[in-house]
Amino acid sequence: MTKFTYRHPLFTKGILPLILFYLSLTGAWSQAVDADHFRIDSRLKLIVCNQMPATPGATIQLDKLYSFSGSVGNAFQIGKAYSVTNSNVTYTLFFTDLPLIHVKTDKKAAISLDDDVLTRGNIFIADASGQPFTSNMGIRVRGNLSKGYPKKSYKVELSTDAAGNEAKDAALLGLREDSEWILMAMYKEPARSNNKAGWALWQRMHHVPYAAKEPQARSYIGMRYCDVFVNDDYKGIYAFTEQIDRKQLKLKKQADDGTVRGELYKGDTWSGATKFDGLPVLPPNTGLTWAGYEIKLPKQPFWGNLYELVEFVYKAQADEFKTQIGTRMDLPSLMDYFIFLNVIRGTDNSGKNTYLARYKEGDPYFIVPWDLDGTYGYLWDGSKTNRYVDIMTNGLFTRLLSIDSYQRNLRKRWFALRQNELSLANIKNDLAVNNTFLTAQGAYQREGMVWPVTLAVNDLEYIYSWLDKRMAYLDQYFGTLLDENSPLTTVGNFEGFMGNADCNTISGWVWDANQPRAAISFEILNGQTPVASGLANVYRDDLKDKGNGMHGFSIAFPESLKDGKPHTLSVRVVGSAFILKQSNRNLTCAGTATPTNQPPVPPANIPALTATVNTPYSQSLPPFTDPEKTPLTYNLTGLPAGLNFNKTTLLISGTPQTAGVSSLTYTATDQPGLSKTVLVSLTVGTTPTTPPPTTVSGNFDGYLDKVECGTIRGWVWDRDKGNTAFTVEFYTENPARVWGTTTANIFRQDLKDAGKGNGAHAYSFTVPAELKDNTERLIYGRVLGSTYVLKGSPKALKCPPANARLTAEPVEELSVVILGNPVNGREITVEVRGAQGQPLRLELTDVLGRLVTEQLVKEAGAVEQQKLSVGPSASGLLLLRVVSGQRSVTLKALRN
Repeated sequence: MTKFTYRHPLFTKGILPLILFYLSLTGAWSQAVDADHFRIDSRLKLIVCNQMPATPGATIQLDKLYSFSGSVGNAFQIGKAYSVTNSNVTYTLFFTDLPLIHVKTDKKAAISLDDDVLTRGNIFIADASGQPFTSNMGIRVRGNLSKGYPKKSYKVELSTDAAGNEAKDAALLGLREDSEWILMAMYKEPARSNNKAGWALWQRMHHVPYAAKEPQARSYIGMRYCDVFVNDDYKGIYAFTEQIDRKQLKLKKQADDGTVRGELYKGDTWSGATKFDGLPVLPPNTGLTWAGYEIKLPKQPFWGNLYELVEFVYKAQADEFKTQIGTRMDLPSLMDYFIFLNVIRGTDNSGKNTYLARYKEGDPYFIVPWDLDGTYGYLWDGSKTNRYVDIMTNGLFTRLLSIDSYQRNLRKRWFALRQNELSLANIKNDLAVNNTFLTAQGAYQREGMVWPVTLAVNDLEYIYSWLDKRMAYLDQYFGTLLDENSPLTTVGNFEGFMGNADCNTISGWVWDANQPRAAISFEILNGQTPVASGLANVYRDDLKDKGNGMHGFSIAFPESLKDGKPHTLSVRVVGSAFILKQSNRNLTCAGTATPTNQPPVPPANIPALTATVNTPYSQSLPPFTDPEKTPLTYNLTGLPAGLNFNKTTLLISGTPQTAGVSSLTYTATDQPGLSKTVLVSLTVGTTPTTPPPTTVSGNFDGYLDKVECGTIRGWVWDRDKGNTAFTVEFYTENPARVWGTTTANIFRQDLKDAGKGNGAHAYSFTVPAELKDNTERLIYGRVLGSTYVLKGSPKALKCPPANARLTAEPVEELSVVILGNPVNGREITVEVRGAQGQPLRLELTDVLGRLVTEQLVKEAGAVEQQKLSVGPSASGLLLLRVVSGQRSVTLKALRN
């Protein structure tokens, strides 16, 4: 039987495609949107979708089928508000290119306000292009004052598990790979643009000082605008951002042995330390925060270096500051930050909202900005300031401006940047592109649905006008700085007065009638010595007829002059001979009741150490000194295998097992917890298979003075190389063995007085434990690499084991040396050996027996250094007596 199939003529003539096209035009069908690409706020009746159907229709399939009200035209539009309905409920629908982020907390729990507590949940991120992302996460509200704002900023930490036990790194929205992210609310930025524009500007003008070593290092953050929902509630437009941290800056990690390398501190609040115009006390056992700073790297308390930096900036004398600041901080970076700070007029970024960073130990510090909301003519609370004629500064920048070379380079940098990076067109474009983009995306409309109070979309003209005036003023200001062809003397038609002067502040005013709107740099003189500096840029109503009236100043009285002694103070225009009228004030100011603790002072010179692999080695390190004379604790990290460090005797000993060069981190910590670190180089050479040829020759003279169970001491020098230090090795002939080496570089006044070079030719070698076995040996001393054997060799040595009764060991000689004799200045430095672990008394008297000063040491170190004040009146011949138990030494000291 034949099977018959009927075909309608429309199907046989290809009419079906036309029917489908017609249906699409009339909305008789709808296209579905992937569930990851839309979010709905049922309360606001708002739908945000970042997957736009290619063909418009009368309906759209989201979680339900929605019908468009009215005609949608031939194509959907990004940023346009569409009205759609479902079951007689009307919603506003936006299509956008912005990423959609949905935070869903467990059981819709409120997000934690506690910095140490994360609310657990999940995060869903869908970019308009790319695969959706989902992850477990923890979230908390971030910020300080902004925690009180209705629109919150958030910190998000991704994890592989729901409990948050393991972090999860992911590269999101074209940004770096990381597990920690920030959702920046921008609530107090009227156009939601200040941060993004500010970071674009900083990125253009600044590179990290070590960019050649770390080309991937960035001192700025990447950020993307996005729409954020929390538990299905729309929260508005946010910036999804990276962080400033070790990873972003490529700072060196802490070494495996605990050595601190890179450093990073965040300025969270205003303080003398964050503004560099004060020195708050550093209490013992300070935790992860101090004086407005929070430590980010390393991950444990480490405040000694930062404290010392703040102290230097705040207290250093003018000449010392001028010569040393460039080794402590990166001056080109500081110039960039000062310029950036003043272009944006960052009223909240000259102390807090900054990061202080250091690439690795020994490198200079530099500053990185943070939280750029109170900028471009706005204050931190989002209000318009209308102020454009002033200079944003702090204690650091004020002091830098007193240095002529810094002024010249700063001026040069400003006008170079103005050609491109800081052109008005580029700065305005940073703001305009954000405004145009957010407008086109409908973002401002959506933001206005939830946060209309702080939104001011039409403020762009205000910002442009403010920038015109601000940049004109800054051109004038930087133009007043010294240029490359300027003479050292500043010329002007100056007028000014020194006003109030007491032990708290020094105030007054100064201006230049030839440049009536320029702020003048001034310096405080103690006699003829500059001790402080500043910028006269404070408005005073009584000066309003003098240019813009912004020529007043008020500066803190220098701490270095609070010493109970009279000082004659005056004020001078920097680089000129102009002294303000009514100067020459006589003031005597008492010091603070409780002196600020100072960190330990490292030894003046630690030579590079050398050892030989598989050969016993012993070398004592010179001690630090503590200004407050408190006991110090020591640590040494980075030693190669086979060597150990005795934290009491400061002795490195043992037998190195591998050859190579090691960088040792030598640290001293005082009782309040301040530390100071220096690096010591140790080179371990290979053992030759045959005796090495003699490589060192010279016109030597030297003695093996003392061979005792504590130390082996003596001296050696080369008559033809009077200031060269040589290495001495100690050996026995039967058995033939080298027991260790040390460098003869200890200063002895008697050697200098005898005409033996600079006097730094003595040695002290700590006897290794291997020689303490009740066996008598003959010890020789020899210049390493030569045939010269020290006079007095050999000497017999027989020592009981280390755990034997100490009374069986000979009493070590008490050795006292005055470091620098005759004495210049008001202090005498004394070095004592042979009193380790014992009380020590030092007395300084004049020739009539009158006590000048006395100092007691509860427990002396292996090499004990003390400073004694000789007082303002003591002069001529002084007698130093050092007493330890039944032993005493008396030396003469001559005070110039």
